[in-house]
Amino acid sequence: MIQDIFDCAGLYTCCCEKLHQAVEFARRLPADTLAGRIEIDGEAMFGMVSTYTTKSPEELAFEAHRKYIDVQVLLAGRERIDVTQRTDLPVLQPYAENTDVLFYASPPAFTSVLLEPGQFLVLFPQDAHRPCLAVGEPARVRKLVVKIRV
Repeated sequence: MIQDIFDCAGLYTCCCEKLHQAVEFARRLPADTLAGRIEIDGEAMFGMVSTYTTKSPEELAFEAHRKYIDVQVLLAGRERIDVTQRTDLPVLQPYAENTDVLFYASPPAFTSVLLEPGQFLVLFPQDAHRPCLAVGEPARVRKLVVKIRV
């Protein structure tokens, strides 16, 4: 997991050009971009914009991916994302190849990250995460997730 602000995006150029490209794409994306898929580099890298209402932890499971790294960026609103290593977590729903996701039971310990506009969060395949969480009361958010093929 990496959490940082856009002003520090250049730090990641030396270690991962795809990650830097994804963060720069997110930085330049207008906040009013329509919801849906955005082509960047075919299946190697693409974006998904969505608008939704955040939820309570009881309504959501931890998830992880095998084929893609997530670069999560809030375009509007605030969201909490819980993160932990997926090692030894009980599986709630097995891996679905077509959606590249599997779901886990909530672990006893995890890290909570507050995500706001101007920041990005990078989640690798080993990072089980529970996104879309309310900060206080449920609220509408607008988010871009850039998927980078591993």
